[in-house]
Parts: sequence; C-alpha cells; structure tokens
Amino acid sequence: WKFVVCDLIDAQNQRVVELDFDFFDTINAFAVSATLPPQFSDLRYLTSLSIQTVNMTAQLYPEYSILTDLKELNLNNIQLTGILPPQYSTLTKLELFGVAFNKISGSFPIQWSNLESLNILFTSDNFISGSLPQQFSTLSNIFSLSSSYNALTGTLPQEYSTMQDMINFDAFLNALTGTLPQTFSTMSLISEI
Repeated sequence: WKFVVCDLIDAQNQRVVELDFDFFDTINAFAVSATLPPQFSDLRYLTSLSIQTVNMTAQLYPEYSILTDLKELNLNNIQLTGILPPQYSTLTKLELFGVAFNKISGSFPIQWSNLESLNILFTSDNFISGSLPQQFSTLSNIFSLSSSYNALTGTLPQEYSTMQDMINFDAFLNALTGTLPQTFSTMSLISEI
C-alpha cells in the first residue's frame, strides 16, 4: 500500500510501523471522508502516524498512549475534537506532536513535561485554553513550539528561557498578558517569537 510502511520481522511476517495519509497535494483533499479509529492503538510497533488535510471524524484517543514507540503523531487539519490527553505522557519517544488547524479544547496537560524527546509541538489554530505550563521548561530538546491562534491566558513563563535549543516560539493571537520575560534574551538560537 502506498500509505503504509512495514518492517520485516522474518521472511513470513511484517508489522506496520508507519501510517502516512497526507493529502496536501490532493486537489480535492476534503472530498476524502473517514473516521480515525481508536483501534490504531493495536498497531503496537507504530513509530509514525501522520494524517493531514482530510475531512475526518476524530478525537485524540487516550488508547494511543500505549504506542510507546511512536516518534511522530501528526494530525493537522483533520477536524479533531476533544482534549489533549494527559495519558500521552507515556509517549516518551515522541519527537513531533502536531494537531494544528483542528478543534482541540482544554488545556495543556502538565504531565507532558516528561516528553523528553519532543522537538516540535505544533498546536496552533485550536481552542486550547489555560496557561502555558511552567513545567514545559523541562522539555530540553524542543526547538519549535507553536501555539498561536488559541485561547491561552496568563504570561509567558520565564522558565522557558532554559529551553536553549528553541528556534521558534509562536504564541501570538492568544489572550496572553505581560511583557516578554527578560530571561528570554539568553535564548541564543531563537529567531522567532
């Protein structure tokens, strides 16, 4: 199949490791209609689940938290609803988490502060509320955090200045208050705030 990648266990057996249904290049992407099933959690060796720009009925299922080999969860622009599951804190190999251009609500789970492999957190254009958790300052490998066009409140945590690999930090068009913390000046790689 064009959208499924398997690895070879032996001459007779394979297992699914990637599902990639990206319809950016499809002229009529929203003509495709589907449901994101919670049963994807049965694909225990899945390292990448990427579904983008398609008309779906979907939510972020807590069941996906057992996919502990997952490195990429990229579900942008597919009409996702629901909340960001705290259970995803078990996905410690996760490098990319993208759910932009959806209808996600609720707040960022503090439990996600242990996603030590996370490089990219892309949650723009949703209905995420609450504050940016100070605890996310422990995400030392993150280099891009984009959460613009949400309903975030509070101030930018000065603790984020410890994220020395940060290149891109987007949080505009929220209800954030205050000024840019002076400690952000120590973030030498950052090119966009």
